[in-house]
Amino acid sequence: MAAGMTVRVIGRAKRWLSALDREARYVLLARLLQSGNGFLLSIILVQVYGLAAAGTFAVAGVLIAPLAILATFGLPFSLARSHAPVEERNALGCTAGLLAVPLGLPAIAACAALLGRDGDEAMAIAWFACGGLFFAQVNVFNALLVLQRRAALSVLPHLYSSAGILLAALLADGLLDFAMIVGIQRIIGVFLCFLLPHSRIDLRAFFRHARESAHFMPFELIHLGADQLFTVALSYLLTREQLGIFGLWRQVFNAGMLAPSSMLQTAYPEIVRDPQGSLPTLRRKLNTVSLPTTIGIALLSWPLGLLVYNAPYFPVFTLLLMACLPLGCLVVLYDSGLRALGEIRLMNQLGLARGAILLSVVPFLHFGLPGLAAGVNLYTALCAWLTLRAFAQASGRQPVLHASSS
Repeated sequence: MAAGMTVRVIGRAKRWLSALDREARYVLLARLLQSGNGFLLSIILVQVYGLAAAGTFAVAGVLIAPLAILATFGLPFSLARSHAPVEERNALGCTAGLLAVPLGLPAIAACAALLGRDGDEAMAIAWFACGGLFFAQVNVFNALLVLQRRAALSVLPHLYSSAGILLAALLADGLLDFAMIVGIQRIIGVFLCFLLPHSRIDLRAFFRHARESAHFMPFELIHLGADQLFTVALSYLLTREQLGIFGLWRQVFNAGMLAPSSMLQTAYPEIVRDPQGSLPTLRRKLNTVSLPTTIGIALLSWPLGLLVYNAPYFPVFTLLLMACLPLGCLVVLYDSGLRALGEIRLMNQLGLARGAILLSVVPFLHFGLPGLAAGVNLYTALCAWLTLRAFAQASGRQPVLHASSS
């Protein structure tokens, strides 16, 4: 019986991996390393500095997430449409890194001063937030590698990040020292695109390309802005410990999205070429990936909550929210389709609608973590429905909801 179960598990794992092509597997490996770094960071914060430290890091996420988009200057969305030589595209990535630091650091300092409850927490938030600049350049770096079929190199920035976290854990005397070491190491990592062969830096060419890329940014920023306002509301209505639990859940959710997002990142050039033809196939592959991933994440939450995070209610909170994962895959898939169709105006309208729905969930916070779980599930379901409607409007036909109907 045990042998038969083992064979079935191995068979499902093979089917799960077969849904990913070679480049997608490398991207998945890189994202697994990135997620592993996030878990490593969270474990150190909780075990050494307490659950409130995870709450401080969750507040820093209010800055990390928008920086991870803004500091790309829209390049991951537009590089697939560029016909420039490889060296010129790599130079665009280098230029983004050069501009990100002087433009980003003053904004980080000002916003951290507003978010921190005292001076030390504000400084820790600022140092942690520098990771947003680093992650932006990782996104640009990966987009360039995918276009060059060199995704195997995408693991390098995450190995570098692992070294920085471990170094900080060894050398830091307190939370602020830990945040400072991690922040400095990630600021240095902003310049990783210089590892690729590139032509000379041409600011005029970069800004010309950035203007074209800017068309793809409002949708991301509208949706993200509502998400960050929601997190700010959480920081005032929940304790730092409760906020830490929510931040840890988001980390688990992001881990569950690794395989689907890796698949879509490597398939995006194909989606740009043929949005309506490629999406049904990708939907079938996502069905193969999302269900076992959801089950695996639900099971993983128990040892994480009981043994690592010292939060017995974390697994229950995670189980209440696991419906978000397959719905999240659906949203990301059809977002890619809308972006490939060039439906910028429709996407901006969709972003505004999603933002309004998310902010309408805030009253649920009065019921604590159970209310938060109910509100987030409702929000995700409505987002999936709206996105399907938007794609149907853009493509002139109803999108595929189930693999069997495709």
